[in-house]
Amino acid sequence: MNTDAASPLEIVESIPPDCIDVLLQIEQDQSWIRVSEARGIRWLQIGGESVQSLMAIDAPAKLLLPNHIAMLFGSLLIDEPEDVLCMGLGGGCFERFFAEYYPHCRLTSVESNTEVISVARDYFGIPLEVNVASARAEYFIETSSDRFDLIFCDIFEHENHPECLVENTFYRHSSRCLKPGGVLVLNILQGLDNKLFRILKSLRMSFASVYLCTIDNRGNVIVVASNGKDVPSTEILRRTKNLAENSGVDMTDWIDRFALVPEKRQSV
Repeated sequence: MNTDAASPLEIVESIPPDCIDVLLQIEQDQSWIRVSEARGIRWLQIGGESVQSLMAIDAPAKLLLPNHIAMLFGSLLIDEPEDVLCMGLGGGCFERFFAEYYPHCRLTSVESNTEVISVARDYFGIPLEVNVASARAEYFIETSSDRFDLIFCDIFEHENHPECLVENTFYRHSSRCLKPGGVLVLNILQGLDNKLFRILKSLRMSFASVYLCTIDNRGNVIVVASNGKDVPSTEILRRTKNLAENSGVDMTDWIDRFALVPEKRQSV
């Protein structure tokens, strides 16, 4: 990957505080929501200094965060997603991306914080055609009768992962909500009470194939899980080319960074 030029996230992190316009600050019980803008970039923070969403003012559909770009690996394991679920709305990055570059997709988002939903509508321009459900992710997938080709899971509580992410039932319900060959993609932070190991252990109860990719210097781990058939490398490359031509996102360098997690060996 080209590491010479600063990424949009690095640019934002280098901006002096007195050069940042705070467009909105909402105080909540034990948390807060902040929308900031500088140098043609708008971003969202919730309850901490980590940037939840980045949006270029002149190119709002473009994915800017490295973890969001890496999560698109899941889309390479299926052919032309028609139904996409996003658990965790944030600033609506995936919603804008798929609405722009895959307008045929039916988009559903789940967000438990009603203030975040309002902020995403008012400050980040998520498309009106996106169906946004105000609910907790674990409740939605337990009760939903809908089926999806692709599920993105990017949920946090005060910069920590909710307990549902280490529970077997969460992944059993997620698997049930996927169409045959569907894919679940998670954004996980390393070092949070050893949750990555517990998440992988729970995932293995419901998914046959699990892939991992670490985001350099960020502490993020992208986890991709599927019960579908293995996709030939030639087909992955074809879909990668189509993705680049359609959206401008080049996943070529990311592909080799995903490693298949081996199954646990049975003791004899």
